[in-house]
Amino acid sequence: ILELDADERVSDQLREELDRVLSAADCTFYYVPMHNYIGSVWVRHGWGAYNGAAAKVSLFRKGSKIWGADRVHPRLTLIGEGGWLHGHIDHFVYDDAGALINRLNRYSDAAACDAVLQGRRLHAHRTARRFFTRFYKSYCRRRGYREGWRGVLLALFSALYPVLTHLKALELAERRGRDG
Repeated sequence: ILELDADERVSDQLREELDRVLSAADCTFYYVPMHNYIGSVWVRHGWGAYNGAAAKVSLFRKGSKIWGADRVHPRLTLIGEGGWLHGHIDHFVYDDAGALINRLNRYSDAAACDAVLQGRRLHAHRTARRFFTRFYKSYCRRRGYREGWRGVLLALFSALYPVLTHLKALELAERRGRDG
């Protein structure tokens, strides 16, 4: 199974590699590198958390990739032997900065709903710490600073995601308690 989202395209290099890999089929799943774009610009650094990944399991045999129940980036269980492909998927994540804001809002809404429905306990000190650690991880460790304003935006939104999720979950739980 080759899994692609609507905003993803197979590169020519990956297309050629798929022909070879499918005939050999040494592994049950494969990680495929992602080229993530904001507009028409390939942004190489700073991805992670909710906003994009450097690679993902996009090629797998039936039954070797099992998704969890969360609405936003559910946990995966991978079964069998994995491998890496060299060809990439072009992932047109965002058209512009406004699209980043809209996605942050949608994803934090869904994650807050999951947190409340699953009865997850949220801790303000952990959420505050995650703001700083996520920003640092995206901007410094994943070298988002090399991407100019796009790197700042990715780091800031990675940091804001758990904070917004936490606040929206509190609001949702309060509303549910009031409405019974």
